[in-house]
Amino acid sequence: MENLFNDVSSEFLYRMPFKEIFKNWDYTKSDTDDRLEYLMYAAYCCYFSKKDTLTIKFLKELIKEEFKGDYDKWTWVEGGILLQIHIDHYKNDQMRHRLESTFDYFKDDAVRKINRKIFLRRTTGFLLKKRVFPFSVEDKTIDFLKVIPYFSELIFLKTFNESDITNEELSSKISLIEDKVTQVIDSY
Repeated sequence: MENLFNDVSSEFLYRMPFKEIFKNWDYTKSDTDDRLEYLMYAAYCCYFSKKDTLTIKFLKELIKEEFKGDYDKWTWVEGGILLQIHIDHYKNDQMRHRLESTFDYFKDDAVRKINRKIFLRRTTGFLLKKRVFPFSVEDKTIDFLKVIPYFSELIFLKTFNESDITNEELSSKISLIEDKVTQVIDSY
């Protein structure tokens, strides 16, 4: 685990355009819930940087976490699972099932129904419609704290799509983001 956190420090802490995300990185707090957030962002930053080995390393550590009813903590793990699904070309049914199984975690039927409604809203693109596209084509910089959640939500929507957005449109947006982020990274 220590090596993994050293990888975060050496790869991103002082490197543009990533250092803004990792500026508050504190190795001594690596056992807190913050570590899941940093692991998720590190996995996406490695993915966008085409560092496949490191991406897989961060994802393995992140997605081994089990859902224990804490959706705040699960947000980061879900982001990692979605990236893994994307890397696997949307053919990883085991990861997809892990995401679907979270709303059956609670014994209370009312809570399960609410969780399913929230999930179904997301599958129709409800969250994506509330977010602004994270950059314009002319932008020379990007805000990873906006791009990564938007990108992750596109992956979620493509995985469970029940919206009026076609998979081709989603793929196009995903490719646009990947290309733009790569372009910005390469400019440093």
